[in-house]
Amino acid sequence: MQTPKKMYLYKPIAPDNRPSIHPDHSKDLDSRREPLEQISEMGATRVDHYNPDTIGDPEGSARRAEYTDAFPPWIYYDYELTTRTIWGAPHKDKGEHLIPRTSTINSVISIHNQSLGNLSKIMDLAWVLSNKHNLQALSQHWNELVNTLDTEYKFPHMNALGNLTRSALADRAFHKYQYATALSRISKSGDAPADPPEWLLNSQLRMINASTMAGTYLVVHAECWRTTGYKNAPSYKSLDYDIKRRLVAHAEFLEKSHRKETARRPDIVAQMDLIDQC
Repeated sequence: MQTPKKMYLYKPIAPDNRPSIHPDHSKDLDSRREPLEQISEMGATRVDHYNPDTIGDPEGSARRAEYTDAFPPWIYYDYELTTRTIWGAPHKDKGEHLIPRTSTINSVISIHNQSLGNLSKIMDLAWVLSNKHNLQALSQHWNELVNTLDTEYKFPHMNALGNLTRSALADRAFHKYQYATALSRISKSGDAPADPPEWLLNSQLRMINASTMAGTYLVVHAECWRTTGYKNAPSYKSLDYDIKRRLVAHAEFLEKSHRKETARRPDIVAQMDLIDQC
């Protein structure tokens, strides 16, 4: 009697309908791309280098071992399964979910901090030909708003514009980290393809688009800052909270799109019912 073979269901890959980069955009960026720095330091602990703490945390180690195959291995480079959120509280369902690793958070924060001395370079991206209509529309809208409002209404709207700018900068740092680490892993694999794979080109495009949006909001925020008569200049030194939120949002996306559903074994009652049905 032959042993029945296991059957596996594979989730079909959805087509990528994202638009390709505008040629004017790409041409204008050739002289502005930043060097990919500290790439070798970015990588988190590899999954196959993880040593479970079977003495200090036997239950946790056993539980994590059960979920080793819950996600594709590459996810564990930057994320880990844990019963607590990034803020330290238990998850609402008391289960285990993905959260960004501390090393990943620190790497993305480092990328943002390195750009603080040269924000004008990011702002230059707002003026590329394919983005000028976005810049003009946002600039006209926000400047007209702060010029028209009474003083007591200006602060909350300037605060909202500042939050949009901070969020865009966090998104830029996140996508730059993703592209840099992906490029590093391909180059270190020893069998890098002659032509970059499509997923890597898509990652590059997301980085460019995120940087362009960040530059756009930086320009608009600076304009409105001068319009309202605020002193000095806006500061973007501490983006830790915004970057953590961005990484948590990506962890939630990975949870929904890549978690492998495993069927539970039927309990004793269910197996007794099965006897009656056969």
